[in-house]
Amino acid sequence: MEFQIIKTVPIFKVGTHNGIKFKEGHLQEMVESFLSLKQENPDFKIPIKLGHDKDGKAEKPAIGWMENLKLHDGFIFADFTDISEEMLEMLRKKSFKNRSIEVIRKFVNSKGKMIGSVIKGIALL
Repeated sequence: MEFQIIKTVPIFKVGTHNGIKFKEGHLQEMVESFLSLKQENPDFKIPIKLGHDKDGKAEKPAIGWMENLKLHDGFIFADFTDISEEMLEMLRKKSFKNRSIEVIRKFVNSKGKMIGSVIKGIALL
């Protein structure tokens, strides 16, 4: 099976989401936290899942991974990697119209240092 990369996918933007207001500084913190974790562990990737977990129970399997987070013009962009041909075709057909990030606030890294808000996954909805 051959896997694909989708470059520069918008995953989150400045605005109000689920009643919480996110400013550009919040998004910058998420990108900087990702870069910090990536520096600590070069293999660090964020899972892409189909839908959110129910009540925080039983993690859904990853159908791909997010890498290379960047902030530009009020959006966080990511590269989607290790995407199967089948999933790529579903994305092309816009089978999943929405993306929803999952965030851990006040994340503490493996060295015990608080690094801020971290994107822990993204659900395709």
